[in-house]
Amino acid sequence: MEEICQNYFNALFASTNNIAPPSIDQVEPVPEVLSAEIEKAVRQMKLGKAVGLDEARAEEIRAGAEVLAKALSIRFTK
Repeated sequence: MEEICQNYFNALFASTNNIAPPSIDQVEPVPEVLSAEIEKAVRQMKLGKAVGLDEARAEEIRAGAEVLAKALSIRFTK
């Protein structure tokens, strides 16, 4: 059974296509991430919801929205 599964997945993920990766000229430029967009999204977060894996509450994120938005826009625009 192990050999059957191994053969199946090897065949499934074996690439037979000869597709060349796109050249740098073909890749679309990444648009600039504006801090105003991030700040708007953060301020629209619903309050009182359960925390995620980062354990950050929406109230805490909203309190630092301006600083957080600026830092994230720099990070994601690079």
